[in-house]
Amino acid sequence: MDIASSNAQFAHFMWSERLNKALNFDELAKSGEYPMLADLLTLTVGSTILITLFRWIFEAVLSLRAFGLADNVKAKERPLPVQSAELEKIYSERRLNLPDINEVKSISVKTKISVEQVNKWFQLRQRIDRNDIKVKRFKEGVWRLFMYTICFFTGYTLIKNEPWYHDTSLCWTTIFTEPIPEDLKLFYIGLQLPLYLHLSLQLLFDSRKSPDNWEMLSHHLVAVLLIGLSYIGNFTRMGALCLLYHDVTDLFLESTKILNYLRWTSLSNLAFFGLVSCWGYARLYKFATVIIYSVMYEAVEADVFGSSYPYFLGGLLVIFCLNVYWFHAISQMAYRVLWGGTEKVRERAMTDLSTDDEYDSDDSSFRSDSEFSQDSEAKKLK
Repeated sequence: MDIASSNAQFAHFMWSERLNKALNFDELAKSGEYPMLADLLTLTVGSTILITLFRWIFEAVLSLRAFGLADNVKAKERPLPVQSAELEKIYSERRLNLPDINEVKSISVKTKISVEQVNKWFQLRQRIDRNDIKVKRFKEGVWRLFMYTICFFTGYTLIKNEPWYHDTSLCWTTIFTEPIPEDLKLFYIGLQLPLYLHLSLQLLFDSRKSPDNWEMLSHHLVAVLLIGLSYIGNFTRMGALCLLYHDVTDLFLESTKILNYLRWTSLSNLAFFGLVSCWGYARLYKFATVIIYSVMYEAVEADVFGSSYPYFLGGLLVIFCLNVYWFHAISQMAYRVLWGGTEKVRERAMTDLSTDDEYDSDDSSFRSDSEFSQDSEAKKLK
């Protein structure tokens, strides 16, 4: 007997009084038609481990060999002007807050290395690290694109011919009267939920935090909660539709990042404007008019939710607000790409999309050789 059906308090939290009186959860659990909480502890956890292992293998072997980005990046790197363990120690300790020009002069005196060489050393060392980050983020992008492609086309194939895909009221009116298909079950808690769990863990333990790290983490954790609860409650139909609207935009997002890393500007711009259009249509318009509308009106009319209703609706509204927040950000980037003025501003706007933190930007913390020389000459004249 599953804990979700055997625990009366949980059953009243999840489902309405009408469902609790009309349905025999013990019989449904025995027949296998009822989503079991135990499935989350076996299938989901096991799939999360497999996805993590698959990602390690994929990033180590497939993505680099497919594009050779690492070789191209490494070939452009210039060697450091000097080898210094002391400079390396300073760099590792102050990676995100590197020395300014006055500190560079102090380091020069301490290490007995010329100011120009110290400045150049930090310049090149920072560039090497940035290149390593770009290769890492590129591999992550290729893996994400691969996974989102599987998720989108698998989900679309599973639900495109279902009557509730076109009439969302059927997501609620036939709840528990039809068994959950095995393929939908595997897709829901064997692929989508483990993927969100894996991405949440990555955001928690990644040493490099993106500017919207907490927003992204909040999104993923809310998604994990909604997917898990909607599976236990057998609200998987509406959940599958919600996932579909998000997966399609992720295809454009990761494609734009990958193409931008490869410097394929025309294709990157094309994918980016596809992202803006798809995001506005799927994550804002369709999410509001299909998902939120159905939960607010059709689900209430069908009387399926218990006291869990505010949590489901609240979670969906949190995700919608985050989608609006990110749409505002990418709309600003689109404006800068179209009307940014100089080519440098337009290029920087596209770079922002694939930049994870301020360290992974193209703006150097140190002045170029010409700027450094001009400053030195000016001081001599004084």
